[in-house]
Amino acid sequence: MEKLEELRVGDWVRWGGSEWEVTDRNTYAKSGAYNEIHWKLEPDMGQERYLVMSKEDKGASVEEICVCTREAVISDVEYKAQSGQWQAFRETDSLSEAPATIRFKNLEFNLQGETSGTDEDDDGNTVTTLTWDYYDSSHSRNIAIEIWKEPDADYFEAYDGNVTKPSDFELLPPRAATITKSFIKESVPAVILFLFSCAFALPLLAGILNVCNIGGEYVFACAIPVLFILIAGTLASSRNLLGAALAAAIITAMLLIKFRGLGASYWEYSLYGAIAGPALASIMGTLFPGAGRWDKPLAAANATMLLLWIISFAHYITSAPQPHNPGVLFAACALPLAPAALVLALYKVKEAVNERPSA
Repeated sequence: MEKLEELRVGDWVRWGGSEWEVTDRNTYAKSGAYNEIHWKLEPDMGQERYLVMSKEDKGASVEEICVCTREAVISDVEYKAQSGQWQAFRETDSLSEAPATIRFKNLEFNLQGETSGTDEDDDGNTVTTLTWDYYDSSHSRNIAIEIWKEPDADYFEAYDGNVTKPSDFELLPPRAATITKSFIKESVPAVILFLFSCAFALPLLAGILNVCNIGGEYVFACAIPVLFILIAGTLASSRNLLGAALAAAIITAMLLIKFRGLGASYWEYSLYGAIAGPALASIMGTLFPGAGRWDKPLAAANATMLLLWIISFAHYITSAPQPHNPGVLFAACALPLAPAALVLALYKVKEAVNERPSA
């Protein structure tokens, strides 16, 4: 690549014989003359890496350095103590100055510079960070010691990197978004919560409701759209778009029930939902620009699902035989999912066609 600055989230690159997806990008202005751009690179398999491009204005010229690095075990890095003996860094240390020389896996590195700035820690607090940059004698390998100056202690992290250049990265043709490991990973908390509820909380609540003759099946039925909306919320980068589309879907469902009633066929309602979901996502997308690649498909699919679920369950409540029939309940809960899945699939097919490189 000629201009590495143009690399954006969602791009794919080839580097070091492997293909990497850009999953995050941040810019840091460490000082008036020094700034950095950080990219997070994730492979299909293996450890993630961080691509760091630093630029320093030295008056007559601008020095640019690119390092592709990964987190290392801090205790694998050693420095010379006052006794002259090599001593391992600790996760919480008290070094006030950067050692002139460090050792990492029996290879020595010399201090080349120190930068400071601010960053957001895991708790969302803004803290001061220091970075000590070390290079080997060939200047092809980098060890960065990063110090997070938290109120209670200084926390040390180590990063082991290779010096590279923009031309080492090959920008690959855009890929259609797929259900990757990140999708699964981010969905796990919602799925675990849902399964826990099904195993413990919901049966207990359903039993109480049945004893009171209220209808425990309603609780189970409501858990289905809640699960899918919760998963969509964890994946969406624009939750405002998702929330607005869902709110519009509820209003649309109520209007359909009022003006069309509950006497139409499943196929007619499915058509309404498959049209309304993408339309609502598109309309709301104009109110919340800057949506990510998953946002509109998720908003459209969940709007379709929620709209049809409201109509389907309203039909079940008014028409199911008494006592409530489990088979009819299952159909009322499951049938809205098929049009929603179709909407999501059509978005993916459309994206794949649009991103296919021209001959």
